[in-house]
Amino acid sequence: AEAISGGAGRVVLVGTDCPLLDADRLNQAFEALNDCDVVIGPALDGGYYLIGVKSDHAGLFAGIAWAGPEVLGQTLDACRRLGLRHALLPALSDVDTPDDLAAWASAQLASPCMRPRVSVIIPALNEQDHLAATISSALTAGDVEVIVVDGQSADRTVKIARQFGVSVIESEPSRGRQLNLGAGHARGDLLVFLHADTSLPFGFAGIVEQTLGRAGIAAGAFDLDIDARGLAPRLVEWGVFIRARILGRPYGDQALFMSSDTYRHCGGFPELPYMEDYAMLSRLKARGRVHVASASVSTSARRWKSRGWLHTTLRHQWLILRYHAIGGSTYGSFDAAVQRSAQMPDPNLGASPSLRSECGTPPDRREVACQSPRLRSVSWSCPAKIRSAISVKRPTATDPN
Repeated sequence: AEAISGGAGRVVLVGTDCPLLDADRLNQAFEALNDCDVVIGPALDGGYYLIGVKSDHAGLFAGIAWAGPEVLGQTLDACRRLGLRHALLPALSDVDTPDDLAAWASAQLASPCMRPRVSVIIPALNEQDHLAATISSALTAGDVEVIVVDGQSADRTVKIARQFGVSVIESEPSRGRQLNLGAGHARGDLLVFLHADTSLPFGFAGIVEQTLGRAGIAAGAFDLDIDARGLAPRLVEWGVFIRARILGRPYGDQALFMSSDTYRHCGGFPELPYMEDYAMLSRLKARGRVHVASASVSTSARRWKSRGWLHTTLRHQWLILRYHAIGGSTYGSFDAAVQRSAQMPDPNLGASPSLRSECGTPPDRREVACQSPRLRSVSWSCPAKIRSAISVKRPTATDPN
């Protein structure tokens, strides 16, 4: 508080019991404060080794049970309660006991070239407002690789990613293609596919490893927490819970994860601008169960707020209906049908040659599917007012969906 009142624009407080804290971590903390109100370096015991602010936030530390395992969680709750944007640095261990000292010594002897256990792939397009928090949540796990695949962003997305020191890959703007590019560069045995406006829960790497280690499980995802207050987001979350847990259909904003072997056997994601997660689930379910972990990811409410809660929900259901109406397992058919219905040419449409070959659908069959009676009957059986409300619109360069 004294430093802030004395004119300091950014203030970072560090502990003296974290020997792994170095100048790079401090630089990351100050850089994070350019885009966030609070930055925290989590400690593995539930506290934190660093906290930084750029103004005096009254109430941030009120009610914190210091020296306990809930310090980090209580501080994050305070940030949300006060409406403060926060970023998390990679988690480090501090030294409180002789056992902690032994663990630190082992880490010092570990090879810096050791292969990461988990790779987090983040497709991004103009995500400067959310990417810092997303990357920070991924870096809370120690043994993790983060890959940002940028789809030709026109804002500070790439700069923010590079400030965190993560891998950055350039791509054409198609989420399915971006996911596949990231997976192709990943070195981890376990892959987490994370939307750029979604934050992972603390301890996610252990949840991923434990889930995929269970017999009969091909892939997993997390429960969904929408970052908004009110009845509408709670109703959407309830619907997601039913769909994901009972119907076994989690979507991409729930951070799908799987082993690299499973990803390769499934042939990767269809290279579509959207619905790539829904199509991928059919392949995953053919190999085993898709388990939803009890921990929750936190996703931005921007698409619901920009289009309306009911409109966005109905639009998603309409896309799924059209997907099945034309034989959704044929990726090229689905995307071509959406293109024709919107009458907007898009150079990014269609699956890659390898995936089209794997689907076994020749071009002439795809054209027939686009004009199938099933698609026309579904379209025209919907009342005109509802069709107008939930008409399919092609995503643009700034479409957050």
